[in-house]
Amino acid sequence: MRAGGLLDRFDSCPVVVLSASFGAQDFLYPALGVRAESIFQTVCFVTFVDDASVRAWRLNSTHTQGVLPIVSHTQAGVKTIAYQVRQWTVLRWASGNGASGLLEDSRRLARLIKTLAHIIFPCALYTIWVDTKYQLRMHPLFLLEEYLHLERESKEKDKSSPFASAIQLVVGKHPQRTGILSEIDALKGKLQLRGTVNITALDAQRATYVAEGVERYGPQGMSDTALLIRLNAASTVQHFGCAWNNELRVFDHTRDQPSFQYLLSKWFVIRGANATARVIDRCVWTRSYIEHGHNIRHGSAN
Repeated sequence: MRAGGLLDRFDSCPVVVLSASFGAQDFLYPALGVRAESIFQTVCFVTFVDDASVRAWRLNSTHTQGVLPIVSHTQAGVKTIAYQVRQWTVLRWASGNGASGLLEDSRRLARLIKTLAHIIFPCALYTIWVDTKYQLRMHPLFLLEEYLHLERESKEKDKSSPFASAIQLVVGKHPQRTGILSEIDALKGKLQLRGTVNITALDAQRATYVAEGVERYGPQGMSDTALLIRLNAASTVQHFGCAWNNELRVFDHTRDQPSFQYLLSKWFVIRGANATARVIDRCVWTRSYIEHGHNIRHGSAN
């Protein structure tokens, strides 16, 4: 999963901004106000792609200013090629070379990267997931200072438990939906309109959450996981990521947000007023990024 030695080169990065684009669904946008030559010592930008995305980017140099390989690595029969595109280091898993079927379902692979960032980048203190349809317009370090209150928390934290008092996870509110069940119902409607026959996983997920009494897990609301800030070194965040990944494997459909909100709401209940996760109002959250939308929409719910 770590793509051999190519990911080892990021072990010295305290902050990793990561993303993934498969099937040429999105272009790659540079973070505004960040110069490539000045950022690498503190922040690493890493995105994972497939052959289709690389081909599309090469045809659209306006967005990428060229896609040039810098290094390649092969491990366990899987060839990984690295490119440099502005601030971003782009890692391409070449298809048809023993990738154990991961590339056969690009959405599952993207969710794997998104949920298990702490395993892919085990040495990073912080990770910032950014959907490739988004362009950061706030420096990653400013994001951390603004939403994790790093400077204030570093003075107040208990030295015997260095992550106990810090905000550990930050996400924005969903722009349309207000609850888990309404999100599942909306996804089901989209899938049916697009002619997708298999909605069994969504039905099973809804039935399971209703039977468990999901309404009691407050606060009611819905999160948008397109931009997700995590204190990567916190054990709570690591356990959350593994639980999120497991939930997605149980309810295997196209979206990760219902399961994320389900686990996040339980987190709030368990920790009460001292919850270390924050859900930011959209009017504030949108200051952090520009949304460009998808280049291509596939036949699943988005």
